[in-house]
Amino acid sequence: MNKQNIMLFIFFFICLTYHLPGYAEDSSGSSSFDFDFKDNSLQIGGFLRSEIYYYGNQHGKLSENTISAPQTASIYLDSKLRNGIRAFIRGKDIYDPTIDSTEENTQISPTTTESTRTGHTGERTGRTGRPNVENLLQLEEMKLMFNINKTVFITAGKSKIKWGVSKFWNPTDFINNYHQDILKTVDERLGVPLIKAHIPVDTSNIYLLTILEDSSTSAKAGYAARMEIPISTKSEFTLSALHRGGHKNYGGDFSIGVGNFDFYAEAAMVQESSDASRSTAYTLGASYEIGYADKESLIITGEYFHQSDGLSDAQNYTNYTYSFLTPSYRPFYHSRDYAMVSITMPRPFSWSDYTFNLFNLENISDQSYILKFRVESKAIQDILFATEVTYHYGHTYGEFRYGGQLLDLSLSAEVNF
Repeated sequence: MNKQNIMLFIFFFICLTYHLPGYAEDSSGSSSFDFDFKDNSLQIGGFLRSEIYYYGNQHGKLSENTISAPQTASIYLDSKLRNGIRAFIRGKDIYDPTIDSTEENTQISPTTTESTRTGHTGERTGRTGRPNVENLLQLEEMKLMFNINKTVFITAGKSKIKWGVSKFWNPTDFINNYHQDILKTVDERLGVPLIKAHIPVDTSNIYLLTILEDSSTSAKAGYAARMEIPISTKSEFTLSALHRGGHKNYGGDFSIGVGNFDFYAEAAMVQESSDASRSTAYTLGASYEIGYADKESLIITGEYFHQSDGLSDAQNYTNYTYSFLTPSYRPFYHSRDYAMVSITMPRPFSWSDYTFNLFNLENISDQSYILKFRVESKAIQDILFATEVTYHYGHTYGEFRYGGQLLDLSLSAEVNF
């Protein structure tokens, strides 16, 4: 067990052993419990989620198709102190008893890979794409937040961050090393080690960042900036930039609300090095809300994504057969053109404990598709149940069909505390 795993184990043990409502240290230095949450408080919470997946392959027998049953425990400590000082730490443990670390990695993995969700870049199992380890401890966030005269707000440490207004594809989200998994309802990526200064200027916001990941010297650090400029109460324009060595990223996004419509666009330009040519990517999207049942709305969203350096045809995958097995594979960012349509219906009428979601994802370049139907239920108090049916169709050698992907089923139960 390495040092990081030992520290995370101690963190989980403390959280489970001392579930205290509040803790403070007075000016004399003695420790005491403080139940006044207005000044000082310590909140402890998290979730426990159990999942089971079945990956159906058109080339395999039912009994030979892959299953996985990950269990995820996430725990956080959130300490809010006087004068706007805040300390936050979150860790999680992913345990999957179905993983056989001796299994040879010879099968094509499905679209979703664990490297995009967790940042794990080691050997992975063949069919599920998850890290080839039974138990994985991870530090998601560990950050300290404070302010300078309530004019500059500082965040220092490992912090989750996401840039861009798009719902599915975010070309301006270049602070993260991994793209968000479109098939997941929540962003499960790990935080980014950084120092961030947030400077409000009237109604606008300026963010200045130093990225510290893998930066043993200042020359290896990344430096980023972002400015959010509200145009009206329903529209906003944003500019972003990142420089790291010879790597340069520039981007911008725009959103505007018109009646029940919400239109948005996002674009980025990337140059990997001073000698490399520039590549571009952009997203165009819109969503429409139809109100029903007093406070609920049916949400229809459509989005298109283009990137200049993506593969344009399934025939170009010939030399990429085994790229689907490696952490370098970028799900949903492999080809040149993509599109998605999503319909979400939360708590419809008398079905107040249910939320329904249907979306269809298309790789326009190779004509392969993913159709997913998800149902969430809170019929039992304090437990969120979810079931998903995912169907892969279209071009046999397209990204979403590669390796015989056909039908995926999943069930999950989650308790928050």
